[in-house]
Order: sequence, then structure tokens, then C-alpha cells
Amino acid sequence: ITQPAPMTLQAGTGGTICAGGSIALNGTAGGSYTTVSWTGGTGTFSPPGSLSTVYTSGLGDNGNITLTITLTDACGNTVTDNVNVTVNPLPVAQLVAGGPTALCPGDSVLLTASGGTTYAWSTGATTASVYASTAGNYSVVVSNSCGNDTVAISVTTLPGANALITPSGPT
Repeated sequence: ITQPAPMTLQAGTGGTICAGGSIALNGTAGGSYTTVSWTGGTGTFSPPGSLSTVYTSGLGDNGNITLTITLTDACGNTVTDNVNVTVNPLPVAQLVAGGPTALCPGDSVLLTASGGTTYAWSTGATTASVYASTAGNYSVVVSNSCGNDTVAISVTTLPGANALITPSGPT
């Protein structure tokens, strides 16, 4: 009686994708197997029962995730191998004012953006923070390797006090 060749499996290489993105995965197998299945992550595999599949990341995927490919033979024996995929987040722009955004004449407020690795303000600044001293709308584009997001804030100026001097006698 000839024994079937033992199953062998290599998941292939992973990589890096952005949240919601896809990556092609290509496993290689040898021996006698009847089914192939991919598991792991919160995304989807298309097609799920093939050595070559495309994984699309799900909402719960963030950072390093491990995806597993499994071969099963006619007797129910299995072999598995893993591949690692890094899922980078999309930028989420956030903007915080370091004080009131209704300014008295001569005042300013520090506006600080976060959520990315680079910043491009409507003022032309490229730092995470800017000082606003005049009324207007201030927006910032927050970017990372997966894209960009924009957030804005309105700064107003309060009217200055109007001093009125009324003499009580001859001037």
C-alpha cells in the first residue's frame, strides 16, 4: 500500500495595508488535501477556500494581525501556517482649542491638531499647533500614510469696550 504524500503548507508573505484595504495572499501546498481555509482577523477572504485569496481588513483590524491558512485531508488531518499583516489606521483629525475661541482684542488662542503624522493648516503652517489671534475659520488637513482628514474651528473676536467720557464741567 502506498501512503499518500504528507501535506505541506506555506502561508506565504504578508505585508502592510491601510484600514479597509486589501492584500493578496498566496499560500503554497503539497501532498494530498481536500480543503483549504483561511481564518483570522475581522475582515473577509475572497475566495475563502483557495490557496490564493485576497484579504480585506475589517473594522476590528488594527496593528499586527495573524491570518491562518489550514489544509485538511480526507481523514480530517490538518496542517496550518500563519502570515502576519499590519493594518495601519486611517487618520482621524481632531482639533482642540487651548482656551476660549471668542477672543478679546489683542488675545490669541492655541489650536492643536492631532490624529496624523503631518499637518497642513489653512494659515500655511505645517506644525501640529498654531496660534489664532484674528477672527476666522481655521482648518487643518491631518495626514498619515493611509490618507488624510480635515477638521475646522471658528474663532471670533469680541467687541472691545467703548469708553465714553462725559465731562461734568467746562473743558
